[in-house]
Amino acid sequence: MKMKKWIDIARHRPGCPREGVAVYGTDEEMAKYYSGYCPGCNVPVQWAKEKQEIAHAADNGVSKEVFSELAR
Repeated sequence: MKMKKWIDIARHRPGCPREGVAVYGTDEEMAKYYSGYCPGCNVPVQWAKEKQEIAHAADNGVSKEVFSELAR
């Protein structure tokens, strides 16, 4: 089972301390423990998986254009 990052996207009431909270867990854990209503403002909680970008270790996040400019 792979742990995923989930972000709360529910529209909480102003001043709710749980607004925008992120949780790590599997699909089963999210359904069992984190479904229902927010204990801070009593609105239905909505979770979305965070999109994770795949970065290759060889790239180090630097585009090829930067390398071509450095070679000049």
